[in-house]
Amino acid sequence: VHIARTMFKEVHTPSHTQLVRKMALDTTHTFLDEWREEVSQLGPTLGEGINAAIEEERDPRNLIASFAIARQLLEDCPASCVNEETLVALFESITSYFPITFSPPKDDKVGITGPDLRRGLMQALSATDRLAEHVLPFLLDQTKDIDSDSEDSVKQALEMLSFCFERYGPKVTQGFLKDLLDTTRDQVCRTNTTCEAEFSDTVRQGLRVALKGVPAGLHPHWLSKDLLPAVKILAEDASKGQTSLACRGSRRLLLAMADAHGILLEIVWSAVVPLLLTAPAGSSEGTAPALPKDALSFVLELSQLAKKGSLAQKQLKQALAGALEALCGILPGDTAAGQADEADLTVSELLEAAVKLVAQLSQLAGETDSADAFRALRLAIVPYSDGSPAGRGDAWGNAWRAELSEDAKLSESAATIVTAVCDVASVQPGRAAELAPALLDPAASASSSSWMPAALPRLLATASLSLARGADQAKEGEEASKLTETAASLVARAAALLQERSPSGRAEVFSAFATALDGSASAPASAWAASRLASELKLPAELPGLVQGLSANSSLAVVNLRAFAARCFVRALSTHLPAAEALALRLR
Repeated sequence: VHIARTMFKEVHTPSHTQLVRKMALDTTHTFLDEWREEVSQLGPTLGEGINAAIEEERDPRNLIASFAIARQLLEDCPASCVNEETLVALFESITSYFPITFSPPKDDKVGITGPDLRRGLMQALSATDRLAEHVLPFLLDQTKDIDSDSEDSVKQALEMLSFCFERYGPKVTQGFLKDLLDTTRDQVCRTNTTCEAEFSDTVRQGLRVALKGVPAGLHPHWLSKDLLPAVKILAEDASKGQTSLACRGSRRLLLAMADAHGILLEIVWSAVVPLLLTAPAGSSEGTAPALPKDALSFVLELSQLAKKGSLAQKQLKQALAGALEALCGILPGDTAAGQADEADLTVSELLEAAVKLVAQLSQLAGETDSADAFRALRLAIVPYSDGSPAGRGDAWGNAWRAELSEDAKLSESAATIVTAVCDVASVQPGRAAELAPALLDPAASASSSSWMPAALPRLLATASLSLARGADQAKEGEEASKLTETAASLVARAAALLQERSPSGRAEVFSAFATALDGSASAPASAWAASRLASELKLPAELPGLVQGLSANSSLAVVNLRAFAARCFVRALSTHLPAAEALALRLR
C-alpha cells in the first residue's frame, strides 16, 4: 500500500519514456491483480493515481495496458476508490482515444491491431454502469457525425453502444431507449447514411437487452412512453412508399425492432400492416385492400419473424387477403411494377416476393383461412378437374400456368411457385388433399408444362408425407382412412415414376423423397411413408435395378450427383424403416 501510494504521488508516468511508462503500468496492473484488497484501502487516491498514469498515452502497447487497468479499477474495486470527479476524469481520458484509427505498420513485430484496441476501449467504457450517463450520450452523439470520411467512426460508436447495452443491463438500457430511437430515426430516415445496417443492429440489440427476461404477452409500462410513439412515426413513414426518403430506413428499423422480441413483432405488425393495406385503384366495392407491390418484400421479412400463434388470426387473415390481392395484380407481360415507386422492381422479382408472402401467410393463418390463396398457387402449376367454385386467384393462376408452360425447363418463377405450394401443403394435410387429384392424374400433370416432370417428384413426396401426418393425427375413422388411401396412391405414383424414368429422372425422385422424409416433423408419418415406398419398390431385393444405369452416358460429376442422391434415398429410408428392414436395405 505504501509503495502504491508513493508511486502514484511521486511518479508522473506520462512524462517518462515508453519503456518506463510501460513498467509503471505493469506495476499498477500487478497491484490490482495481486493486492486488490490492500490497494483499495487507498480509497479515492487509487482512482486519481490511475487516471493520472494513463492520461495522454499514445503508444499502442501502453494503451492496451491502460484500458485493462481502467477496466480492472472500475469493475473490481469498490466504488469508493473512484469518486464522481475522478469518474468523469477517467471517462474523458478514455474517450479521448475514440475513434480508434490505429493500423500496425507493415514491419510490425508487436502484434497489436486496431480491433485489439477497440476491444480494450469497449471493455473499459462498459466496466461499470456508473459510466452509463456519460458514455451512452457520448456514443450517441458520435453516431450523428455523418461526414463522408466518418463512416468508420459511426460504425465504431454503434458497435460500442451495442456492447455497452449488454454490459450495463436492462434497467440502464431502458432509460436510454428513447434517445437511441430518436437518434437512429434521424440518421436512418432523414439522411443518406451508409450505416443503415449498423444502426438497425444497434436498435435490435438495445431492445433485446431492455426486454431481457420479459415473457411474451407482458407489456412493460415503459413501452408506451419510450417505444410506441417511435413505432407510430416509423409505421407512417414506412407506408409512404419508396419515393419517400424515410420509407426504406423506417422499414429497416421496424424489422429490427420486430426481430428483437415477440412483444415488439405484434406491436410493429399492428402499427404498419393496416396502414399498408389500401384499396386498388378502380377496384369494385367489396374488393379486399391490397398490399403495395413495393412493400411485399418488407411484409414478407416481417412475417418470417412470426411464429405460429404470435399474431392474431384476424391480423393474419387481413394480411393474407391483401397479399393475395397484390399477387393477382402481377400478371405475365407486365413491363414493370406499374408505379413510379416500384420502377426498380422487375415482374419476376415482384412475383417471387408475392408468392413467397402468400405462402408464408397461408402457413401462419392455417388451413381454415388458406384455401383461396393455395388454390391460386396450385392452379399456376396444375389445372383443376374437380369442378370446385372459382376463387379470387383463378384468373391469375391460369394466366401464369399458360405463361410458364412455354418454358422448356423449370424456370426460377416456376420453381418459386412449386416451392410455395410444397411449403403450404407440407404443413396442411387439407391443402395436400386438394393437390393430390391433379398429381394422380397423369393427363393433368402432363398437360401442365414440359417442366412438370422435374417438379412432380417433390410435389408427390410433399403431399404424401403431409397426408400421412394428417392420417396419424386423425388416428382412426373415415377421414384417416381416406387420407391414408390417398397418401398410398401418391407413394405408388412415385414408385412408378422411379421404375419408368431414366437414370437422371430417378435421381430427382431419390432426392425428393430423401428430403421429404428427413424434413418431416412427424416420425409416424415418415415411418409409414418409408415402409410403403420400400414395399412398392420391392426393396431391398430390387435395389440393384433402381441404381442400374446411373453411371451411363454422363460426366463423372453427374454420376457422382446421381450416386449421392441414391445414397441419400437409401439412408433416409433406413432411418425410418423398422430396424430389421433397415439393416437388410443397408446391407443390400
